[in-house]
Formats: sequence, structure tokens, C-alpha cells
Amino acid sequence: MYKLNVLLMAFLLLATNVFAARINYSAKYKDGDKTSRTSKNANVPDDKEQDILDNMKSWSNDKYTASKSKFNIIQVINVEEAASKGKASEEVQDMQSIVSKHIK
Repeated sequence: MYKLNVLLMAFLLLATNVFAARINYSAKYKDGDKTSRTSKNANVPDDKEQDILDNMKSWSNDKYTASKSKFNIIQVINVEEAASKGKASEEVQDMQSIVSKHIK
């Protein structure tokens, strides 16, 4: 019985990793004389990955773009630098909201 529970647990852990794509929402903002970023990592269903990559720009009315990093992570970024860290944080929340709305 113990072995069965261990196998079931291992299967469930593997299944959650296989069916989730990693996504990073990142917004640039002006911080004095330099440019900084604020970001948030999350997971999205694997079968929605291409949809996000293909449509993020149109979903956001050209405010954000999506691309895939060399580490196989979807990166959603703002096209124009935000005026402040607060505005950049709002943009990250907006990115998440747009993706959530369209992948349901």
C-alpha cells in the first residue's frame, strides 16, 4: 500500500509539471537615470502557450508582447517603459488579467 501511494504521488507531481508552461510577466520602468523591471512568475496550461505567444499583442492593443526565452519560458513585457514602479506593477497585473481572461 505504501509503494502505491508513493507511485501515485510521483505521478501527480510529474503530471503537474508536464501540463503547465512557465510564464514571466515583466514591466520596465524609469528609476531615476536607469531602467528597472518589476516582474511576476506564474504557470499557464501547456495547451494555451501558443495562443498567448500569437495573440498577446492584439489582446493588449499593442501594449504588451509575448515571446519565448531560451529557457522555454513565455515572457510577456511592456512595449513602452512605465513612468514609475507603481505604474509598472499595475501593468504586470494587467498582463496577468489579460492572459487569464483569454485562456479560460
